[in-house]
Amino acid sequence: MTRQDYTSRRTTATLLVAAAGLLAILAASCAHDRIPPTLSGVHPANWMDTSSVDFHGKMVMKAGATLCQACHGDDLAGGKTGIACSRCHAPGQSAGCVRCHGGVDNQTGAPPRGLHGDTATSSIPVGAHTRHIDGSSTAAAVPCASCHTLPPFVWDSAHLDYDLFSGQGEPDSIAEVNFHGYAVADGAVWSHATHSCRSTYCHGNFSGGKPANTPDWVGSNQARCGSCHDYGSQPASLGWKHDFHVVTVGLKCRDCHGLVVDSAMHIINPNLHVNGVVDTSRFDSTLCNQCHSGTQSCITCHGGTDNKTGAPPKGIRGELLTTDLAVGAHTAHVDGKLQADGFSCTACHVTPTRIDAPGHLGSDSVAEVSWGGISNVNGNALWDRTSRTCASTYCHGKFVGGDGTNEPNWTGTNQAMCGSCHDVGSNPSKLAWRHDLHVGTFGLKCADCHADVVDTTRAITDRVLHVNGRVDTLTRNPEICAKCHAPGADLCVRCHGGIDNQTGAPPTGLHGETLFTQIPVGAHTAHMNGNSEAAPRNCRDCHLTYISVADSGHWGADSIAEVNWGGFADRNGGAVWSRITQDCANTYCHGNFTGGNTANKPSWTALNQAVCGSCHDAGASPSTLLGRHSLHAGKGYACYRCHSTTVNSSNTIIGPTVHVDGVFTVRFWNNTGTYTPSTKTCSNPGGCHGTETW
Repeated sequence: MTRQDYTSRRTTATLLVAAAGLLAILAASCAHDRIPPTLSGVHPANWMDTSSVDFHGKMVMKAGATLCQACHGDDLAGGKTGIACSRCHAPGQSAGCVRCHGGVDNQTGAPPRGLHGDTATSSIPVGAHTRHIDGSSTAAAVPCASCHTLPPFVWDSAHLDYDLFSGQGEPDSIAEVNFHGYAVADGAVWSHATHSCRSTYCHGNFSGGKPANTPDWVGSNQARCGSCHDYGSQPASLGWKHDFHVVTVGLKCRDCHGLVVDSAMHIINPNLHVNGVVDTSRFDSTLCNQCHSGTQSCITCHGGTDNKTGAPPKGIRGELLTTDLAVGAHTAHVDGKLQADGFSCTACHVTPTRIDAPGHLGSDSVAEVSWGGISNVNGNALWDRTSRTCASTYCHGKFVGGDGTNEPNWTGTNQAMCGSCHDVGSNPSKLAWRHDLHVGTFGLKCADCHADVVDTTRAITDRVLHVNGRVDTLTRNPEICAKCHAPGADLCVRCHGGIDNQTGAPPTGLHGETLFTQIPVGAHTAHMNGNSEAAPRNCRDCHLTYISVADSGHWGADSIAEVNWGGFADRNGGAVWSRITQDCANTYCHGNFTGGNTANKPSWTALNQAVCGSCHDAGASPSTLLGRHSLHAGKGYACYRCHSTTVNSSNTIIGPTVHVDGVFTVRFWNNTGTYTPSTKTCSNPGGCHGTETW
C-alpha cells in the first residue's frame, strides 16, 4: 500500500468515525415517534430507522443538507412539504435537548446519557454532569451556560462543529467547554486529556482559596469539605483575619458563617455556598462582643502588653519580640523614650473609630502605613515593608539641617541615637543657619542655645520639646551671647563687616569670606564707602535693617541675606536681584531712569561695573538722553558745560554727592546762565540765547 493510499484510507476512516458521533445525535433524535413523510416514495423505507444505512441522519451527515432544501426549504423550515426539521430538533420542543443527551437524571439536556449511549459517571460524556446540574448538599445547581455555549438550534455549526447546509467542518461529537460567569475566575482551563478542570472559581480559584485544585471530572469526592479552601488546619491560607480568629481565639466556621455551615461543617444552605459572595452571619453575637465592645476594643486584638494604646506588642498572631515586624518599635514610639515624647498612632496609621470601620479589616491582616501629622510634615515619607525601613520622615531627619538620608530599621536597635537625625557638633555647617559660625568658630555647645531641651552632656532634658516640629531655643547663659550681641555702636560688625567700614557690611562674611568674588562680600565696600563716582549708599537701599540682633526676620534659617529693594535703589520700580547670575537689574543707581541704560545689569562680584557710560550715554549717542542733549552735544558742547559741579572737561566725576543722587543737577560752566528745575528753563546759558525751556 502506498503512503498516499494509506493516508487517504485513514482520512476516510477518521471522517466515518467522526460522522458516527453526529449520526448518533440524529439517530437518537428520531428514536421517538416521527411525523411520516407526506410524499410517499420520496425517501427510502428505512429513512427513519437509526440502524439502517438509509437513515436520513447518515445521509445528511454524508452529503449535507442541500438536497433536503429542495423540498424542505432553504432554511429547512418546511418548504413544499410543510415538514420542518425543527419539529423534532428545536430546543424546547418536547424537551429538545434531551432527545440526544440527557433526560435520564434531569430534563436539562445534560448527560447521562452520552451521545454514544454512555451512562457511567466514569465516562467523560457523563462524568459529574448530574451533580452540577441538579446541585448537591454542597452547592446549588450550576446552569449549563457556566461551562458550555448553548446553541439556538441543533444544526447550529457551533453545536455540531459541522455545517449541515454546506457539509463543511469535521464533526467530532465532543462538547467544547467554554467557561462563563463566575466559573471563569482567572485562567480557568479544561483538559480533555486528563478530564480535569483547573483554576475555576467553583473549585478554589478565589481569594483565600486553593487555585491549584484540579478536580477529576470522572472521579468521586471532588468537592469534599476542604478541597477548595482550608477549614481549620491552616486558616492563614484563607487570608483576612482567619488565622487570628481560628487559631488564637478558637472560633469555628459556623461562628462567622452561621447561615452557610453548621457546627459539624455541613453546608446548611447550598445557595449561599459557591455563589460568588462571602456570606457572613454571626451565629452568636456575644462571641464577637467579648472582644469588640467596650473601651478595651483595640488592645483585645493587638497591644495591651507594654501600653494600652492598641499598639503591639502583642501582634494579632501573638508576636511579642521587637524583631517581629508586627511588634518592632511600636512601644518606643507610642510610650516615648529618652529622646522624644510618645507619638499618636495617627502619625503612621489611619486609626478606626470602630472595629468594622472601612479599611480596618483588610484582607491580608497587614497594617497599612498611612503617614500623617508630624511624621510627614515635610512630605514624601516612605515605608518599605521588605527592608523594614522608614525614609524621609520628619521624626528621623527630614527637616532643615537634618539628615534627610536617614532610614531607621523598624526592627533594629539604637535607631535614634544622638546624631542619627542631625549633626551634634562634628559638622555643624550641615545644620544650616548660624550653627557653623557659633559652633565651629565660637565653640558653643548645643546646650548654650537649646538649654530647655538638652544639657551640657547632650542628654535630652525635656523630651516633649524634642522632635516636636519646632526649633526650641533658650539661652543657657545670656553673658555668652552678650559678648557678641550686646547693644553698642559695633552691634552689626561683630558678625559681619567691620574691616573696610563699621556699617556691618562685609567683609567679612558670616563664614569668614573676604574676597569680592564671593557673594557675601562682593561690592559691599564700594557701595558703603562710596567712591569717585558716587557717595556712600545706605544699607536699607538693598536690605531690611534691624535695630536688635534678635529682631524678627534677622535670623534666616539659611544664613543668606535677603535683598529687599527700598528707597533710592528701586525709586522707579522693578528692581531685581539674581543670586544665580549674581547681578542686579532695573535699579535706579545703574540706569533705570529717564534717559538711562535700563538694560544695564552690573555683576555683584566683578570689577569696573560703574565705568562712565555704563548707566547713561556720555556723548557717543546723546539722543538717548532726555531734553536737548542731542542738540547741544551734537553741536560739540561737552557734559561739563551744563553739569559743571558734577563733571569736569575730561568727563571725570568731581562731585560724587551730586551724582547718582536722584536729582537732575544743572550748573552752567563759569556761571554763564541759570537753570530753573521747576519750569525746566535755561536763561541765557553762555550767552547763546535768552530764556528757553529745556
